[in-house]
Amino acid sequence: MKGLLTHSAEETIAFGAALGRVTKPGDVLVLTGDLGAGKTQFAKGIAQGLGIAEAVTSPTFNIMLVYEANNGQRLNHLDLYRLDDPAQLDDIDYFGCLESDAVSLVEWGDKFPTALPLEYLEASFELMLSEEDSLKTGEFLANTRMISLVAHGSRAVQLLQAWQAEGALVCEEGALVLAEDASERVEDALARVGDALVRALDEPMGAEGLRNG
Repeated sequence: MKGLLTHSAEETIAFGAALGRVTKPGDVLVLTGDLGAGKTQFAKGIAQGLGIAEAVTSPTFNIMLVYEANNGQRLNHLDLYRLDDPAQLDDIDYFGCLESDAVSLVEWGDKFPTALPLEYLEASFELMLSEEDSLKTGEFLANTRMISLVAHGSRAVQLLQAWQAEGALVCEEGALVLAEDASERVEDALARVGDALVRALDEPMGAEGLRNG
């Protein structure tokens, strides 16, 4: 498993854009994680990287939205959150989408693990702090997310490697890249988040019950 941290919606979008730039027709990307963890922001970045100018929104109620770039590259954006039965996948031509020459992006794909293809790149999103913790520690930690990455199949491994190389360019623009197996860099980054949390909790309370600074 590989992982990275992002510290704002803009960084999450930037990493998604880096991935979008190296995807190829037929690639499948599966995004998992709680509501509000950053999946849709990441999807916006992927669309940008593919050259799609249209605004990307979560297809929670539409189930599937299709976007097309000026160069003809298509993106199938699926959200399986509202589906309860694997039989419903046939209603949206789920398998046809994954087997098409479009890039397929599936949010909540882990709801139906037996329906996942053999080859896909999985990105799991996790907020590092709860909203309650963010109120205590300040906005500088409120948007920090851990994105854990797992490559399923040889094409997904190639895609992950290409993304790492492309993501290094994003790092030069201020985003923090953490992409090593069992990385000490990840551990160090998490330690810095923890240290900042401790420092914030040690600060005196303001008159209105919020931390100063």
